[in-house]
Amino acid sequence: MLHPFEEKWRLRFERFAAKPTDAGIAGWSERGLDARVAFFQRTIKLEGKGRWGDIGCGAGTYTRLLKQQGQDVVGVDYSWPSLVKAKGQALLPWVGGNAYHLPFLSSAFDGILCFGVLQVLSQEGEVIKELNRVLKTKGELWIDGLNIFCPWHFTDILRRYFQKRPLHLRYVNPYAIKASLKTYGFTDLKLYWMPILPKYLTRLQWVFLLSGVQKIMNGLPWVSMWFSHAFYLHARKRNNEMV
Repeated sequence: MLHPFEEKWRLRFERFAAKPTDAGIAGWSERGLDARVAFFQRTIKLEGKGRWGDIGCGAGTYTRLLKQQGQDVVGVDYSWPSLVKAKGQALLPWVGGNAYHLPFLSSAFDGILCFGVLQVLSQEGEVIKELNRVLKTKGELWIDGLNIFCPWHFTDILRRYFQKRPLHLRYVNPYAIKASLKTYGFTDLKLYWMPILPKYLTRLQWVFLLSGVQKIMNGLPWVSMWFSHAFYLHARKRNNEMV
């Protein structure tokens, strides 16, 4: 049984599935999804070909991008209406499943993409443990989260606290997720920061995709963490034994 917070999001995604765009189905704004897709296309360079799982695939935006990169990919989501929409856009394997209990054998994938999941689930450790299980040794993992240190997110947390309203989304500490990945058997971790500029500055979003800018941001984490809306982590499974 899902946590009440998680159940609310599952029902939201079923409603979102009626929306016409991938961004709406995922619960993002068009601007937010465009920034994320641009990051994927510019930054995520996969090594070789293999079997990939897109966990929390929604309408299949990244599933299709993985396929375009030549990967053998499976899209997985707990929202059946979203999967129906995804199936209507591409003839790929689409599987119903929960990130806590994935319907795959251990070591089933060479790589896993898990975007837009941590913000709607309550137990990231259990998710990371399950991702470890279905990855092969040295398999790649890409996972993202909403940065709790972002002033806009922190303001939302405080506002809802004083209004005695529950959080709408789950914001996480990128360094805590990094530590959790290490605990559950991942190594070679690399953190990427993702600022998402306001609408009137959207045309400058590409600047943050430049490798030189990313290096500067990684070199100044205590600055980058304060203006980055989200973050990405890349890791590899260390071995077949989970810690």
